[in-house]
Amino acid sequence: MNLNTNKKTINLIPFNLLQLNKNRNILKRALETWGSAAQIEMIIEECLELALALQQAKRASKDPKEMECKILDEIADVTIMISQAWLLFPEDRLRQRVAFKMDRLNKTLDKLENGKKPIQNEGTDPDQE
Repeated sequence: MNLNTNKKTINLIPFNLLQLNKNRNILKRALETWGSAAQIEMIIEECLELALALQQAKRASKDPKEMECKILDEIADVTIMISQAWLLFPEDRLRQRVAFKMDRLNKTLDKLENGKKPIQNEGTDPDQE
C-alpha cells in the first residue's frame, strides 16, 4: 500500500484495479450493466460475506487452509466492489476522507507508542465542521 499524502499520491487499494485501463473498463461496464443501486447492494453483500468468513475462520472446527482460501476470495470480491465504489463516488472527496482518517490513525499510533492514551475520535474532522 502506497500512501504519500505530501505529494497527494495515494494508492488506497493494494492492488489498484483502477490503474489498469482494462480493469477500469470492466468495472465501468459492470456499473452500466447493473446500475449503481445494484452495485451498492453488491458492495454491502460482499463486505458481509468477508465479515462472515473472518468470523467463521475463528472456529476450531474449520479447516484453516479452506478458510484462508475463502477469505482470500472474499477479499478479492470486496476489492473489486470497492474499486467500483471509487467510480461511483467523488474521488477527490474519497481521497480527502482517507487522508484525514490515515492522519488520525497515525496520530493515535504515535500517542500509543509514546505511552499516552489516545482520545476517542480525536482530531478535527473538516467535513463535520
